[in-house]
Amino acid sequence: MAGRSTGNAMPWLLAAGAGAWLLYKKVYTPQFAAPQKVINQVTRMRVSLPGISFKGQNINFDLFIQNPNPAPLVIDAIVGDVYLSYNGKDLKVGTVTKFGQTIIKPLAETKFPFSVKTNMLQLVAYFTDVYAGKVSGQVVTFTGTITVNKRPFPVKESLQLTPQTVGV
Repeated sequence: MAGRSTGNAMPWLLAAGAGAWLLYKKVYTPQFAAPQKVINQVTRMRVSLPGISFKGQNINFDLFIQNPNPAPLVIDAIVGDVYLSYNGKDLKVGTVTKFGQTIIKPLAETKFPFSVKTNMLQLVAYFTDVYAGKVSGQVVTFTGTITVNKRPFPVKESLQLTPQTVGV
């Protein structure tokens, strides 16, 4: 039983890594002009691999954001949808909504918890394909907005999780 749940948790761990990368990518490379001081501070931040847990139909993530700057940054909100594409199928994994300020402490590492609200019944086909070894070409996409220091950063980023396999 433990082996089976570890196998099924692997896509979620990959999704967690993808989430961390997406946050890192969007905070590092905003799509619009921001004050140079904020850009410089944000580019020095790092996101380490998250902790993950399951509660009901929520997948809870704990990102650890490292801020080597002498000033704090504030994440005000993250709102968006998480999609998974694989084997030519597109599946909405869930929705991220986190409001309220989280201060990323200066010269420290700060825990940043958030949840992805899922509909597990929609994911049954995916887990069936994972268990059967029929999953290839997994791409996780986050579409939404991250607000840092009261500045919204529109996000539409994808991350290739597994290579496309011919004949699957």
